[in-house]
Amino acid sequence: MQLLRELGVLVLWLSLFSGLVYVFKSISKSGWRLAALEAFVFTGFLAWSITETLSAFEAVTLTGIVVSWGIIGLVVSVLVLRILREPERPTLTKALAALATNARQLPKGTVFLLVYLFFSVSVLGLIAIVAPPNSSDAMTYHMSRVMHWQQNRSLDMYPTGILRQLDLGPMAEIGILHLQTLAGSDRLANLVQFFSLLGSLIGVTLIAELLGGNVQAQVFSVMTVLTLPMGILQATSAQNDLVVSLWLVCFVTFLLVQMRGRITLPLCLFAGIALGLALNTKATAYQFGLPFGLWFFSHLLKRERSKTIKPLAFLLGAAAFILVPQYVRNANLFSNPFGTGHDLRNSLISPATAASNILRNLAIHAATPIEPLNDYFEERIEAVHEAVGLDMHDSRTTWMETHFTVDFSNQDDLAGNPLHLALILLAMPGLLLSNRRDRIALLTCF
Repeated sequence: MQLLRELGVLVLWLSLFSGLVYVFKSISKSGWRLAALEAFVFTGFLAWSITETLSAFEAVTLTGIVVSWGIIGLVVSVLVLRILREPERPTLTKALAALATNARQLPKGTVFLLVYLFFSVSVLGLIAIVAPPNSSDAMTYHMSRVMHWQQNRSLDMYPTGILRQLDLGPMAEIGILHLQTLAGSDRLANLVQFFSLLGSLIGVTLIAELLGGNVQAQVFSVMTVLTLPMGILQATSAQNDLVVSLWLVCFVTFLLVQMRGRITLPLCLFAGIALGLALNTKATAYQFGLPFGLWFFSHLLKRERSKTIKPLAFLLGAAAFILVPQYVRNANLFSNPFGTGHDLRNSLISPATAASNILRNLAIHAATPIEPLNDYFEERIEAVHEAVGLDMHDSRTTWMETHFTVDFSNQDDLAGNPLHLALILLAMPGLLLSNRRDRIALLTCF
């Protein structure tokens, strides 16, 4: 019976998501990929809204969650049935026929790569379902806070010695909370990250297309993301890095769609919700989201001028709205909306220390399974630091007073990306010398 319950939850969620994609496709008359990203963002917004509303009444229970999603499922079903009665409705048959036509036109090498990518995704999905959450971060705060929320029936703060359970963004764990409550087990907990990977793959293909990439370029973008070592490791875990990546990919995609076409308030609203969900998942979204926001703002100033205020108000207002509840909880407990801060900032800031951090971060991604090569990299980095009078292990610029080393790792928090680093370095000259300002701007934002 437990297995049937878990399978039923998964089938119902996929059915609801598919219905949302169909509705957004019909309403916006956009492509399937953009509709899928809108569905991801809207689903995240619904999960957040349900949880925060129920939390206010200490009603985060199985009954509260079932009733909430049941009402939403009923509304989506009615909308789908109404759309099916329309004469010019989008149909699955037409979509599959177009997909088959496009597939026949692809080179055999590209088709083979697609089959391989599909197989890779399937294996990751199987592992995500079969393997229980077991990473250190999942055990210490991701899954732990979910259990406390279930016990307390709200997101309110509670006594704990691990403050990360309290002040860090809760959005990824909210997804786990819903699946775990509905399924009655943690069997589906890893799927939050896995589905975030799938959404990110959809988004990067659309970004590649918006930047002028052909089908082969879009397939290559999928391969690039799907082969990220940390992405592979986290796709089967109950953490939050892929979740924040999904929201940021959606945010960037919605901005690019408007910069390539026309500014629309609905897409600005979706972009704002995506940004809010990202910021409410992990604080790194502030760093990665800001450059893209500034790029969009400069585009609005150049193109819209006097009409800049309303799109920005929709975007920033939606993002701020999602952040308010967690900010209030943090402010009430820590007297700071951002929480404790965990004291992870550099206490020594200068051009030399900035260069030191850049160099050491590059070295982490350059690590290989060949230990003598890693040792060589480490020696050279230490020599550079000594030449400028810096300590490579300076606790003022090194995480949690650890000693810096160049080690190859297959741990989900530490895995580097040596091949991807090489690809980025090889691609940069071509991008910088190209006449495509959008591609140069995107590279600058990263």
